[in-house]
Amino acid sequence: MFYNDSSLPTTLKPPKYFEIKDGRDDSIFFLGASSSGVSFHKHADAWNGVIYGEKRWFLYPVNHTPPGGVYPGFTQIEWFEKVYPLLPESEKPIECVQKAGEILYLPEGTYHGTINMGDTVAIGIQRKKASTKQEKLTCNLDGLILFNIFLSRITLCKLNFTELNRRNSLNGKLSEKEKADTHTEILHLYEELNKLLPESTEVMMKLGQTYGEHGHVEKGLELTLKAIDKDPYFVLAYLNKADLLNKLDKMEEAEDSYKKAIELNPNLWDVHAQYGSFLVNHKRPEDAIKHFKRGIELSPKQQGFYNMLRHAQKMMGDDEEAEKTERLMRQLFNRRN
Repeated sequence: MFYNDSSLPTTLKPPKYFEIKDGRDDSIFFLGASSSGVSFHKHADAWNGVIYGEKRWFLYPVNHTPPGGVYPGFTQIEWFEKVYPLLPESEKPIECVQKAGEILYLPEGTYHGTINMGDTVAIGIQRKKASTKQEKLTCNLDGLILFNIFLSRITLCKLNFTELNRRNSLNGKLSEKEKADTHTEILHLYEELNKLLPESTEVMMKLGQTYGEHGHVEKGLELTLKAIDKDPYFVLAYLNKADLLNKLDKMEEAEDSYKKAIELNPNLWDVHAQYGSFLVNHKRPEDAIKHFKRGIELSPKQQGFYNMLRHAQKMMGDDEEAEKTERLMRQLFNRRN
């Protein structure tokens, strides 16, 4: 294990109850540039020790999804600049600044995001397995979703549109019954998690999406709207709302929801991917091209954007531009070692 094999145990002396055990704990070494950070997320209990520099922490309890939602809605610095100044006192996080030599303990399930105040070096120790029921359910869900993504052979070389849309592509080698059973298990786990954390907008939104995948679109939309009502900055919820409205053939309302997501965070490539696909599906390739090009600017290594751009160009009959895109794709993604 990295931590125990290094000199850190002799120079960083955590309390006895933070004892690190191989096989039980993961160690993470952080090198952070000034103004970099980690977006809101949660996991099993952990502690973090700053060796050099300072970190600013933003913390929410497990039943309070951070306003604006979780990654990839906003990077932490985007959240701090766009969402944080608009929050009433009741919605603001617990905050602290952690300096070199200080150790911060994170209880299991605590949402946390950080911004490095100058260049920072830190060590993090995280328990591998969850202990609380709600976090165990979350881990089970993550495992099911990632397992199906793996079997579907979805890789970072293919545009995945974040976890929220990757779950729509469970093809791979699973039989139809296996896929149906997995989807049903995911639904039941989200329903159980929703009972444990009824105020969590993250759970509301994901359960709403899962209902939509099972054909209960109205029920899914109701939950998604509830999440947005509680958190008007929840970018991913607006994307889910748009998808559900699209399934209900409410195209104008769906497009308004895509536009709202772009208004909240125009630098989120997922928004341009999903809105562009919506426009292509509704025979508006010229409008879609603008979003695919913007997506390429934001995430130039996503091959899927180039595929969709080429498709939209062909839809317009612009074979010359489609061929240029094809040549660029070969240069970027088909290089031989």
